[in-house]
Amino acid sequence: MLISWRLSLIFLVIIPLVTYLTFAIMKRVLPLFSRVQQEMDNVNTRIRDNSSGIRVVKSLASAEFESSKFNGANESYTATAMKAARTMVIIMPLLSLILNLGIVAVIWFGGIQVEA
Repeated sequence: MLISWRLSLIFLVIIPLVTYLTFAIMKRVLPLFSRVQQEMDNVNTRIRDNSSGIRVVKSLASAEFESSKFNGANESYTATAMKAARTMVIIMPLLSLILNLGIVAVIWFGGIQVEA
């Protein structure tokens, strides 16, 4: 700050902005990934139950019913995972852009000051 207040000003703008965006991302994405994990647990439970009770499923001729339950759990997992992925695809490039613009601004203004 003593050497260049302009470069310090860039940092004073970029750092709070990146911090805010990081916490906003965490607040939005962590519940989504928790839901993804719950859906994955549901799919794994279906697989485990069907694998351990395969004789019962075969004897009751309920393979089609169990298959439809598994497909429903799998589709729910896929939808939740896709929503989480779409959110990350939108948010992470934005965060990277802000960080890179901050770096460019520091190099730009620093270079102008060095040249002057």
